[in-house]
Amino acid sequence: MWQLYLTFGLLVGAGVSAFYVPLTVLAIKWFEEQRGMAASVVSAGNGLGILALAPLTRWLISEYDWRMAFLVLGNLAGVIAIPCALLLRTPGQPAPDRWSAPGATHGCPQPGGVRGPSLGPRS
Repeated sequence: MWQLYLTFGLLVGAGVSAFYVPLTVLAIKWFEEQRGMAASVVSAGNGLGILALAPLTRWLISEYDWRMAFLVLGNLAGVIAIPCALLLRTPGQPAPDRWSAPGATHGCPQPGGVRGPSLGPRS
């Protein structure tokens, strides 16, 4: 029986590390500000997924045997994970800001440029 526990633990560890770490890194790359919030949303999603799968797994094992439950859960993971993985992409260049002038920098006026009332020197 210990072989089942060992194999199950290794496979779960490999599965979690194959999904959790890349998704966290991808979320952190997408958000330049509030990266901690992006990582926490990914972490919360991981926990919510486990929370949702626990009753389903219990029901599958009680209605069918554990072999059928593992087969259904494995197929469910493949049916959901593969299409979702095809939607992931690394972040590209930021979208151009339609409201700024070409070549303008954000947050700091150009040297010799026009200063608005909130950015000008106080007199």
